Amino acid sequence: MCVLAGELSDGFVCHPTNSHPLVLTSRTLPSIAEGAWGALRATPTPAVVANPQPKMAANRDALNALREPRRSELAFLYSTPAYRRQWEYFGFGEVGEALSEIARRCEWSDLPKHLTDEVMNRVVPQGTYEEIPTVLTQWYSGLCTGLSLPVPPDDEHDDHLTELVERCKAIPTLREPVPF
Repeated sequence: MCVLAGELSDGFVCHPTNSHPLVLTSRTLPSIAEGAWGALRATPTPAVVANPQPKMAANRDALNALREPRRSELAFLYSTPAYRRQWEYFGFGEVGEALSEIARRCEWSDLPKHLTDEVMNRVVPQGTYEEIPTVLTQWYSGLCTGLSLPVPPDDEHDDHLTELVERCKAIPTLREPVPF
C-alpha cells in the first residue's frame, strides 16, 4: 500500500501502528519513496502525516490515569498477527508473539499485562500538554510532513488546544524525499 501511495498519491496518513519513528524510517517512508521513484514522479514523494495517538493530559495525575485503559487498547490492537513486524522494530518480538497467542485463546483479560511500562514508554509518545510538543519534536522532527493528534476532552479543550497546536506547528517537517 505504501509503494502504491508513493506512486499515485499526493499524501499519505499513517495508521497509528505505522506511525512510530522506527516503523516510519524502516518501512513506511522507504516504501513510499520506492513507489515515487518507480513512477518517475515529477514531484517529490507525497506528504506523509504520522498519526501517533500520543498519551497526553493536563497534568501527571491525569496522564497516569490514562495508562491502564491505553495499555488494554494497545494490547488488543497489537495482538493482531499482522502487527508482529512492528514489535520486531521495537525490539519486543516476543511481546507480539505472546499477544497473538493469548488472543488466539480468547484470553482477553491477560493481554494488557504483557505491555509493561518499558514497552508502553517505548511505543507511545506521552506527556502533559506542556511536555508533549517537545516529546513529539524528539520523535518526529524531520520525519514527516505533519502530525494528526487527538483533540483534548472538552473540559481541557480551551486551555490547551490552541497552545498545543501552535507548538506542534514548530516541529521541523520532512523536506527531502526519503531515499530507499
